[in-house]
Amino acid sequence: SKLAKELKELEAEYRCEICNEFYNAPVTLANCGHTYCSLCINSHLQAKNSHMKSNCPSCRKTASTNDIKPESKKFRTTIELWKKARPKLLALVQQAAEGDAGAGGKSGKKR
Repeated sequence: SKLAKELKELEAEYRCEICNEFYNAPVTLANCGHTYCSLCINSHLQAKNSHMKSNCPSCRKTASTNDIKPESKKFRTTIELWKKARPKLLALVQQAAEGDAGAGGKSGKKR
């Protein structure tokens, strides 16, 4: 359904591109604006050999641990609220899908 697709897109915004889990202590690279879990990006940037340049895993811009900035409190709170609401939203989407299937895939609206 359209709602399920939109919720999936929203959820992707709250997941780290390195570990694919919900952000844990989210931080942003100041030079490009991409966000990761603090541990994930620190590990990524420090894993490079010291003579090699480190980069953002998403856009490949040069990055270092000095570029790491904490995310806003509002963003961290939003992630926590999403994680609390997620099971209820999934249940509602599932109920809607079952209702559509029971109605033969029709929404019951007149055209």
